[in-house]
Amino acid sequence: MNYQTYKPHKDLETIVKFYWTLEVPFDPKNQKQKIVPDGCIEMTFNFGDNIKRFTSETDFILHPNAMVMGQRTKSFDILPTGKS
Repeated sequence: MNYQTYKPHKDLETIVKFYWTLEVPFDPKNQKQKIVPDGCIEMTFNFGDNIKRFTSETDFILHPNAMVMGQRTKSFDILPTGKS
């Protein structure tokens, strides 16, 4: 897994905290990852395979490839279906 953050251009730093990238190679042994509320609004773009977002222990939805997510109020689990 490769996670990196980048500072925004100075013209955007009052409205953008940072940019981040995450690269996860596919491994059939990958396990669910817990996403916890962090107070941030995020705009995400997925250029890899689908990501499962679990709505219960066994049920899930597939995340869209592009979305804006508001402030989260509870944690949830995700699991890539392939390379992300």
